Amino acid sequence: MSALLEVRGLRAGYGRVPVLHGIDLRVDEAQIVGVLGHNGMGKTTLLKTIMGIVPATGGSVVFRGLDLVRMRASERAMHGVGYVPQGRGIFPNLSVRDNLRMGVAAHDTGDEEDAIRRILVEFPRLEPLLDRGGGTLSGGEQQLLAIARCLVSEPDLILLDEPTEGIQPSIVDEIASLLHDLERRRGVAVVLVEQNLDFITRLSARVLLLRKGVVAGEVRGADAADAALIEEFTGFGGGPPAVATPARGTASPSPSPEGPVPSSQPGAAASPPVHGSSPFERRIAYMTAQRPTHAQLEAIVAELGMHLSAARIQEFLDVMQGTLDAYDVVDAMPDNLPAVLYPRTAGYRPSPEENPLNAWYVKTEVR
Repeated sequence: MSALLEVRGLRAGYGRVPVLHGIDLRVDEAQIVGVLGHNGMGKTTLLKTIMGIVPATGGSVVFRGLDLVRMRASERAMHGVGYVPQGRGIFPNLSVRDNLRMGVAAHDTGDEEDAIRRILVEFPRLEPLLDRGGGTLSGGEQQLLAIARCLVSEPDLILLDEPTEGIQPSIVDEIASLLHDLERRRGVAVVLVEQNLDFITRLSARVLLLRKGVVAGEVRGADAADAALIEEFTGFGGGPPAVATPARGTASPSPSPEGPVPSSQPGAAASPPVHGSSPFERRIAYMTAQRPTHAQLEAIVAELGMHLSAARIQEFLDVMQGTLDAYDVVDAMPDNLPAVLYPRTAGYRPSPEENPLNAWYVKTEVR
């Protein structure tokens, strides 16, 4: 298959803060390529840089053999690249009809009424809502409107950023069916950024695993439909993340330090029991403030991809000390336990027979 989009060595960031560190990405005609990664790994920045909203600081973005990297976002749209941002980005004070008209007007596609009629065939749910304000729609309806507004100009490539975020399951299924249909019938290619494992694996021919601004690995073919495998690679599940097979031309990522420092380490505080399996749960296993050690702060700094000297880390420890001392004063105060005026039973979880509609969490008796 011929490459519709080829991104080579793409670098970008915000001011002096680099985010993308040499991304390589290929999308063929009529292909859906997924991009998966935790928050802050550069997924949205990647889409914005391909679209031209964030300027590239290096590399190339070649679309149908034409390097777009020096073009404005509007010019890229004219060449057939569409973008649906995270959070939908519709005009809440305009009607559904006028939102669709904005998509037509921005691309000079000719007869706007004809363009809107064609798009409503694919989005019948929007037809009875044409005169309603965009801001009055449900989250799922707004997402459908955002996708329809992008498609009304008939792009060849869609950059789609987290379309299932905050969407009810029925509309998630509707969006999945729509994307399958676009890929099969229209031949539209999609770069899909998503954190819904089931959704992205159901749709994508290949899934790139993004970690700290680099492609840490790639899952393709039959493996791309294996949510459990991708979950193991990315660490989206409960356990510590495994390292994905590196993509061609990329180095294996170094494992990021996770979890509490072992108590055998010199100067380390005793590790609290692990109540949950995620790094966040491991860090807040107890409400009582734990004194971070120098080694623990070094691990956190490395995990965030930052570089601080030992003296600078010590400065942070010194700044924390006053807050921790104040916390100790509050923590030492006795809890205010009011007298029990109305005794109650300990409560119990009702059985399915007693709770057929799953309306009760616990039942107790208060006298």
